[in-house]
Amino acid sequence: MTILEVKDLLVDYMPASGKVEILRNINFKVAENTIVGITGVSGSGKSMTALSILGLNNDSDNIVTKGSIFFKGQDIGSFSEHQWSDIRNKKISIIFQDPEAALNPVIRCGKQIREVLILHQVGISASDATKIVHELLKKVGFDDTERVYNSYPNELSGGQQQRIVIAISIANNAEIIIADEATSSLDAQTSAGIIDLLLKIKKENGCSIIFITHDIRLLLKISDQIILLNEGKISCDFINKPEVIENLDKNIQKYLTLSIPFSNDKAYKHSDILMLEVNELSKVYKTGGLFFGKSESQVLKNITFKLYKGEILGILGVTGSGKSTLGNIIAGITESSSGSVNYCGKKIDIHAYRMDKTLRRNVQLIQQNSYTSFNPKQSVRDVLSEIIDFYSLATGKLQVDLLLSATLHEMGLPEDVLSRNTAQLSGGQRQRLSIARALLLKPEIIIFDESLSALDIQNQIQILSLIQNLQANHSFSAIFISHDPTIIRYISSDLIVMDQGQIIEEGKTSDIFRNPKQDLTKKLIGG
Repeated sequence: MTILEVKDLLVDYMPASGKVEILRNINFKVAENTIVGITGVSGSGKSMTALSILGLNNDSDNIVTKGSIFFKGQDIGSFSEHQWSDIRNKKISIIFQDPEAALNPVIRCGKQIREVLILHQVGISASDATKIVHELLKKVGFDDTERVYNSYPNELSGGQQQRIVIAISIANNAEIIIADEATSSLDAQTSAGIIDLLLKIKKENGCSIIFITHDIRLLLKISDQIILLNEGKISCDFINKPEVIENLDKNIQKYLTLSIPFSNDKAYKHSDILMLEVNELSKVYKTGGLFFGKSESQVLKNITFKLYKGEILGILGVTGSGKSTLGNIIAGITESSSGSVNYCGKKIDIHAYRMDKTLRRNVQLIQQNSYTSFNPKQSVRDVLSEIIDFYSLATGKLQVDLLLSATLHEMGLPEDVLSRNTAQLSGGQRQRLSIARALLLKPEIIIFDESLSALDIQNQIQILSLIQNLQANHSFSAIFISHDPTIIRYISSDLIVMDQGQIIEEGKTSDIFRNPKQDLTKKLIGG
């Protein structure tokens, strides 16, 4: 029986410069107790489809939506905000791609889950709601529910934040869960745990799941039906069965089997010029307060390594191993507790970055979270022009326009994105904009912090190739942080493996993949 039907869905973005077509004639059905996978390249309209199903794009003056969304035979597409309140998080819930942006940073996690219960379950007492929250936290895999209940989102790892968002999505036994790139930023081990959790919830609750991801291999494993989007249109909608897949168009079959090459043909060579030296670096976070007691959490412990000119150093580890904290300290965003970072022989820290404009230009960080790294109200033109103006990269409108055009072309972004706000871009488009903003400055060191996690495989291959070509031309050094061993193996010359804030293995990437010494390393690389 059909529980959801999307019929003739059209979405247009209407900036002052003219209409931009986002979705065109989207039609599909979701049956009860099934998993429908939606995939496609970055910017193909996957997330906009999810937002449209829940009417979350209706409050924008620049978005025009047409068509119908039927839930149990009722057209909910034209609902008022008051009517939607009875649907969202009660009948249909969503797990957003970015849990950090989805959660309120100043409200404790337990209270955020409890709010959803109190909002939708009339007459429930505060004590009963609190009890249910602890049960939900156990259901999504937390043992120490009291700590998690009283934690702020920033005190949890990315995988833990995602479990909080899942707890919110299942709090009221929603009949449909939309998982929008729910595992794209997580390591394989954590991702597998989240997927198993969702499958368990589906089995227990009998709900349907719309699973949106650029990971087509995942959909081939878990989905009953797969919808392939391309440039805002459905290019293929098929039942996930071997006999059906065998008869698909050859171009679609090629997309289904696309993968990052096992290795590349670049000759990795770097000079003996030392660019960065990290010595005995440690970081301790102090958490808690007046009512819940104080505690310390050591995120990094005695991290030591060197980075040479022209070297691409990979850092591999599971979610929560300290990779991003290390990148933030090197980039002068987070202060270390002890140890030192030396750039070209000079000790650097947060104060040094504040005082030295050239240092900020020469060491660039491309953050994992592309949504929160931008002002959502700024246009793409404003984002890039701000960098161009501040560092005097071009003079005069013509030169600026030429530089913008060349940058967008290099990153595979259409020029019409210049007029869009960053919040109106897809996750993959924002990630490419993050890379473009850093590469504009031609820095000497670039820290890529999970910078490809939001991209589909096709775009990952393109960006990896772009990074290689730029690195060959400009000989910049790079620290490439990722939980994906395939990407690390392809892009890095040398490798550090981290676990629980410590380096557990280091050496040439090829040597470690050929003969890993630690059991965790073997697990991470699939050995």
